[in-house]
Amino acid sequence: MGCRPLLFVDRTHLLGKYGWILLGATGKDGNKGIFHITFAVEALYGEDDYEEVITFISDQSKGLANAVARVLPSSLHGYCLCHLEANFMKANGRLEKSLKEQCWAVIKKIAYAYTSKEFDDAFSELAAISANAHDWLLHNSDINHWCNYLLKGMRCYEIYSNVAESFNVCIKEARHLLIMSVVNTIWFKLMNMLSELRKMAAIWDTYLCPEIRKKVE
Repeated sequence: MGCRPLLFVDRTHLLGKYGWILLGATGKDGNKGIFHITFAVEALYGEDDYEEVITFISDQSKGLANAVARVLPSSLHGYCLCHLEANFMKANGRLEKSLKEQCWAVIKKIAYAYTSKEFDDAFSELAAISANAHDWLLHNSDINHWCNYLLKGMRCYEIYSNVAESFNVCIKEARHLLIMSVVNTIWFKLMNMLSELRKMAAIWDTYLCPEIRKKVE
């Protein structure tokens, strides 16, 4: 299916009496569709529990970030812009609402910038609007992890980690079950998903996925 070189990871609490944690890794296929790759059930919730999970895009969870940096030091780790927005709004609570919204619109320009000119222009625009917002972004936001221009490698225009969270939504009804039932439910859903993707791909008349073909044409 030509999956993109990205992994979106997230974790969700199971609702049974044992308090397990379900970890999920999701990708995107060549047709920009959601492709669930793997999952794991963990009994503990701590930094060490994530060491075997390969991640590239996440919600900036401290356990994930530290584990990736230690176990996969050469890997790329992009942060979700949604969580940056929440942190920005909280840290700059003294700014007027309209000013914060104006600043955030410019910060999104910075995030999507792919050239040095786009990046410099947007950063200068933010400084002109609010020196406080500019300084916070520069010193407190881990900008190298969410700005396209500064993050090395391909991010394929994926700024948010919504793909990972979609996995949690997909297995929502299974979260209260016992562990074996959770695993069986997820496997059943994954098999159905793969079957539907196989049927869809079987009728394609080109090597390119439809969504990519639209861009080429």
